[in-house]
Amino acid sequence: MEGARGQGLWVAVRTRPATAWEAKQPCLLQLDTRSLKYLGPECFSNVFSYDAIFEQQATQSQVFGSIQGIVLSVLQGFNASICAYGQTGSGKTHSLFGDIGSASDRGIVPRAMAAVCTGVSASTEDCKFSLTMSIVEIYCEKIRDLLNLGNENLQVQQDKVRGVSLANAYEASISSEDQLMSIMQHGLSNRAVAATAMNTGSSRSHCIVMLMLRKQFPDGRSQHSKLCLVDLAGSERSDKSITAGQTLDEGIQINKSLSALGNVVNALTDNRATHVPYRDSKLTRVLQDSLGGNAKTALIICCSPCMSNAGETLSSLRFGARAKGIINLVQTNACSSAGKDAADLLVKARRECDELRSQVKKLEGLQAELLASGSAEDAGKLAQLAAAKAEDAEGLGNTDRKCCQQAASAAQSRMVLLSFSISMVQMLASGAYVWWRGATCTQ
Repeated sequence: MEGARGQGLWVAVRTRPATAWEAKQPCLLQLDTRSLKYLGPECFSNVFSYDAIFEQQATQSQVFGSIQGIVLSVLQGFNASICAYGQTGSGKTHSLFGDIGSASDRGIVPRAMAAVCTGVSASTEDCKFSLTMSIVEIYCEKIRDLLNLGNENLQVQQDKVRGVSLANAYEASISSEDQLMSIMQHGLSNRAVAATAMNTGSSRSHCIVMLMLRKQFPDGRSQHSKLCLVDLAGSERSDKSITAGQTLDEGIQINKSLSALGNVVNALTDNRATHVPYRDSKLTRVLQDSLGGNAKTALIICCSPCMSNAGETLSSLRFGARAKGIINLVQTNACSSAGKDAADLLVKARRECDELRSQVKKLEGLQAELLASGSAEDAGKLAQLAAAKAEDAEGLGNTDRKCCQQAASAAQSRMVLLSFSISMVQMLASGAYVWWRGATCTQ
């Protein structure tokens, strides 16, 4: 992409507080400011480094404060994406949504929405803002519209202006922060959840909240940006979640899409890979801008501190460490009007013409200086050469005159011959006519 800048993913780890039962077990993680040590089994390299580490006591405000800059970049025309990844029951939904109605416990999504609304209200740019929101979930490989439940199989599309988007997804127009929160709560209430042995309110789908911002300028220019907030369904083991029937099938589909997500991350961080399998699942297709595309992306790895979840936690830590190697190509999404483009081309053409005129004037001045400083000998040679050319021209003129005279004489001779021939034809024709008349009268 022209003008794009490479930018790596921002990756953080957040551990949830231990339950009363988990507190009796040995601690699985030893945390530092930007690195952690994994104390569980089956790990050769047990130290992981990230952009931020949030301990169990970290507040929702602290977590959001670390990614606020990425969220607010949508006001400058950049795409932004925030994703939460981890096993089921690790605190992803709490980190992203929390208690929306609580000022202290609300999560990243409501805080991000409020920050964008505040930024739009406080903007001093001479432009018109348009803000819309869509909420969808990917449930068993079907994209469902949570703001219009009649749309149950949305298709992914891509264009140059909006990037990856969902065809026919309902986009609610936003005019205030209160309206935004109300619409968001309504959409989230339609999300598929179920109780498992590991989580009484386990998300059975990947939930995606998309906020689209458009700025229209008086000169016809426009900017389109998108904030994508993704609450990934948690990976789960059926022997731990103790699921059956439909809930088991949901878990299989969740693990399948998360496996496809891992394959995309592996391909993006492998220099030998020649293909990135975005189309292997609906989830990876929707996240194409967020992973290796045109977006500033933050990934929050949610972990359990419990030793009994050591395998799942290690898998999540490895996923986050691998994702840190992804480089996105980030640029603003600006569109120029046809009139603006024509005006820019006209200004550029006029500037080039002015430069050419200036160069011509310089050359004319240089020519005058050379003529003024030329020697008499050079002038004499030039005069002789000019005289020789004049003589040649005169000789050519004499030759042309002789040729013309000869051609005229020949033409005159041909005219005389032609006239004589015509006379003879007329005489013969006249005699034949007299003979024919006499023969006719005799009969």
